[in-house]
Amino acid sequence: MDAKRPEEMHAKSQTRVNYRLPIVIEGDDASGIPFRLSTFVENVTRRGAFVESTLNFKEGGLLGLVDEANGDHRLGYGQIVWIREPGEKPSGVGMRLVGDNAKWMDYLIAHSVREIDIEEGGDD
Repeated sequence: MDAKRPEEMHAKSQTRVNYRLPIVIEGDDASGIPFRLSTFVENVTRRGAFVESTLNFKEGGLLGLVDEANGDHRLGYGQIVWIREPGEKPSGVGMRLVGDNAKWMDYLIAHSVREIDIEEGGDD
């Protein structure tokens, strides 16, 4: 029997959409050192995402998610549920949102609408 990768086990629970969005994450790395990092999320869902990063994390850790375009707008918090190690492409963490996801959904919808508008030539 083949062992499943952590991201494959978690992917079954929700429909994921391959969609790359800029975001800022903040928290403590695996060594307890605070950080704030501009990066990208992809494979988004209503309740989580894959966050690209080469930092060292530990499962169960919390990440603050901040709107990249508005550094004061916190979107919520995510708990790390699996880690894709550096050397794999791309490295990062799978996380699920903790608590209310309303701001996260607003963020996803706003970026989706912006992308549709750009594709249709609305930002000329």
